[in-house]
Amino acid sequence: METKIVKIGNKVIGGGNPILIQSMTNTKTENVADTVAQINALTDLGCDIIRCAVPTMEAARALKDIKKQISIPLVADIHFDYKLAIAAIENGADKIRINPGNIGSAERVKAVVDVAKERNIPIRVGVNSGSLEKDLVEKYHGVTAEGIVDKQAKDPELLKSVNYKISTYSSSFPVGIPRSKNVELATSKINKTLLMPGDEFSYTDKVSPVIYSNGYVDATIFVNAQPVNGVGGGICQVSSTLYNTVLLAGIMPTERRNHSLQVGYVPVGLDATMAENAIDFKFVNTLDYPIYINAYTSGGTLTIEFWSNEDALDGVTYKPQVKQVGQNKYQTYLLGYDTNGSLVYNEYIDTSTYK
Repeated sequence: METKIVKIGNKVIGGGNPILIQSMTNTKTENVADTVAQINALTDLGCDIIRCAVPTMEAARALKDIKKQISIPLVADIHFDYKLAIAAIENGADKIRINPGNIGSAERVKAVVDVAKERNIPIRVGVNSGSLEKDLVEKYHGVTAEGIVDKQAKDPELLKSVNYKISTYSSSFPVGIPRSKNVELATSKINKTLLMPGDEFSYTDKVSPVIYSNGYVDATIFVNAQPVNGVGGGICQVSSTLYNTVLLAGIMPTERRNHSLQVGYVPVGLDATMAENAIDFKFVNTLDYPIYINAYTSGGTLTIEFWSNEDALDGVTYKPQVKQVGQNKYQTYLLGYDTNGSLVYNEYIDTSTYK
């Protein structure tokens, strides 16, 4: 079986190319002189590729000086922090080795992938017992070699399947006022989020803490159904726009609350508020493919897109339906239609009551 060709610095592996010898230093990478001496000694003995541990930012920065004094490709072995992976690439690493389960959330993995793609740097995905998801532990009845192999094969293949915009929703906001700054900031905080199948998204986790030192400013918020001035006013427009994007992707929310008063930027019954430490907007990626969130603002328009696989929705088109069932009371449903226009999905979401 022919394997994929991968270029690492001035070396090539895979695709029938000769097997190369890789070794790893046991010096402190921060110590440039000792590390260079060991790498060059290994090179003289026939080493083709060298791997160095990068446990600190100082080690990541040292790679630049190390690279100037060696002749073989250098692989950066990243320890937990995704910022170290990015710094290692920026300082000349020819390849990085990461464990996605140990460097944090999916969006952090995506941030590393983005930088690596920009510089055409390969990534070696490593896994161990600590990075296995609960479903794999249950599937193999504990931490097993089979589970680790399953994990390593699954994540890269799923990421490659993201190729199609499955839903998008836009809302408008006035520019040039303090509220617009909060909308733009909250939008940036959910942008480039990657959700693997089964991952849960929490809007509060993304945008918090909603405080001045985090960049938020005072604008109108609702307290006890009354408009008042408060830090972060406007961020619920982002969660509401996200809510509509979620529904158009055929996904039901796991936690959602309407505002106390009706809002003007989304239809009635389709808003989603948040209050730090009290109210959240959450959903789980129930698709069989990853979801990549592309969120941006331009000229007073907020747009949120979900990118996934072209087969993610199985040809079903989803849209919400809101029915008024009383004074200021509305029931929301999620409907799905097949390619013939036949209703194939009809699910009650919740009831919104406004003052």
